[in-house]
Amino acid sequence: MEDQKIVVGLDIGTTKICAIVGRKNNKGKLEILGKGESPSLGVVGGIVANIDKTADAVSKAISQAEESANIDIKVVNVGISGEHIQGFLKKGGITRDKIDTEISFSDVYRLTSDMYKLLPPPGNKIIHVMSQTYSIDGGEEIKDPVGMSGVQLEGGFYAVIAKIEYLNNIAKCMAKNHLVADNIIFNPIASSISTLSKEEKEAGVCLVDMGGDTTEISIYCDSVLCFTTAIPYGGNIISEDIKQAFGIIPAQAELLKKKFGRAVVNNHKDGSSSKDSVKADSAASDLLKSKSSTDDFEKTNSHINTSLHKSNKIVSIPGIKNRNDKQISTYSLAAVIQARVGEIAEIVYDKIVQSGCKDRISGGMVITGGCAKIDHITDIFEHITGYDMRIGYPNEYLEDGDELSKKTEYATSIGLVLSGFRDINYIEDYRKSYHSIKENIEKSIKKPGSDFFKRIIEKTKGLLIGDLED
Repeated sequence: MEDQKIVVGLDIGTTKICAIVGRKNNKGKLEILGKGESPSLGVVGGIVANIDKTADAVSKAISQAEESANIDIKVVNVGISGEHIQGFLKKGGITRDKIDTEISFSDVYRLTSDMYKLLPPPGNKIIHVMSQTYSIDGGEEIKDPVGMSGVQLEGGFYAVIAKIEYLNNIAKCMAKNHLVADNIIFNPIASSISTLSKEEKEAGVCLVDMGGDTTEISIYCDSVLCFTTAIPYGGNIISEDIKQAFGIIPAQAELLKKKFGRAVVNNHKDGSSSKDSVKADSAASDLLKSKSSTDDFEKTNSHINTSLHKSNKIVSIPGIKNRNDKQISTYSLAAVIQARVGEIAEIVYDKIVQSGCKDRISGGMVITGGCAKIDHITDIFEHITGYDMRIGYPNEYLEDGDELSKKTEYATSIGLVLSGFRDINYIEDYRKSYHSIKENIEKSIKKPGSDFFKRIIEKTKGLLIGDLED
């Protein structure tokens, strides 16, 4: 039964480590059984920089997920991110031995497997190979060659590579927690599963996943991934800008961004421009060099929660070490955020142009990740890129009414769970098909038309044959 299968997704992010436990219900929807989170202290720029700290954070997240789901977790699907991950297009081909038979799944599988044997740049490893199109005997491009005839089978593929060093660091974190990584999946691929519709991928869509230290860009055209990259800017740099602009501590800047941040500046009611407001606020506050204590943080949290004055849109930030409170207008805050989000949007657009897919994105753009929660962020991206935008909520396959369905920061972790079910279904479908045919083949082969069953077996047992025989 599908609902007996449980998959765990582990998102090792820059700001948090998140473990999600899920299973499919009888309606085919994902049901969340448990969740665990821990602050991420050992990850920088999307990569594991401190193995011990990251392993400890993973341990805490896994323990919480185990307790909430009431299970023991041994196997996880792990996400990987970072600027070091890159993709490239590559062509390959095979010459078939049995030219008198139709092209089978085993032929396609052999061709795809050969692509994993390509030599990537030194220090890198291929983690994903995704087919684009195929051709037979030099003919025109097609999507599915199975069942057709020909000698030379060629294909275009999009390969994704990652630094071996960082893959090894993830493996060490897993080993320290006695976990097995069933799959290591590039985060945008996981996020696309939870946020993008089949129609969007078919029409052409750009997914922008804004995390803590990185923004990852992936483009789907004709239902296949055709470009992916990452840039070293995310939510943390926006918080840093706020800290620098108003001379406040990091915790205060982060809270300001989350509670009152928006990406579009409105005009003041009295007619003065928001630009003038930014200059006034910046000139009035020098940078504070001292760090806050725990008491300072608790004080900050309570003040920021209660000191928004709707009449003049002023947020009061408590001073440090007996200094006066800072009065920050939400217009000035928006101006700072707008400047940085606009810059990130421009870089994203440049990457789209470089990809060569600019005119193939008929389905527009989707933004997800923690930064997608910033009010009016889609307005900035629409203005700069010219594409229609929407927020990417992880609700494509999530059970209706689940509290996580409106939380963009869980798009990757939910996608990691869904990717596990996609693999399970993939294997299960072929296992059922293979054993069903295997049981009937002896009597069927004696009957007229037995070549049909031979072809089906050839198609089936060539793919994941070890799993099928289990």
